[in-house]
Amino acid sequence: MAADGLYSQISAVTRLELCSLLCGYPPNTLASTIDGEDDSMKIDFVITELDMGGAERCLAALAVHAQSEHHQVRVIALGPKPPEGRDGLVGMLESHKITLHFLNGRKFWEFPWVLRRLMRVVQCDRPDLAQSFLFHANVASAFVYPKLSI
Repeated sequence: MAADGLYSQISAVTRLELCSLLCGYPPNTLASTIDGEDDSMKIDFVITELDMGGAERCLAALAVHAQSEHHQVRVIALGPKPPEGRDGLVGMLESHKITLHFLNGRKFWEFPWVLRRLMRVVQCDRPDLAQSFLFHANVASAFVYPKLSI
């Protein structure tokens, strides 16, 4: 049996419990209810930029899958929107009605401003779970999300 087939057979409650074990959070903080009425989560995916690359494609596939499982997905890129011709992933995410935020960080010395923008975006609509990709996004997420108990 394929791994994705096995995952689809696990109940939503079991998936929440597994996520809570992996993330270190009590299961009731990962969903509004666990009794099956509404087991969707608000998930942030944070990445350095959304140009065409391996990590970017993995993020896009994961975001689309999470959206198809009825989770509320938001993708936050620390950099600017990719130029035309390299914005295929942006188009794919937008076609699935996934919320995108570009924080427009271009240089390393802009990092404090990017952190501030990320903090504002997250404070306005707090997710249940956050996943970051690539070094700069990992560092930014490590600063912002724990300060908000996420």
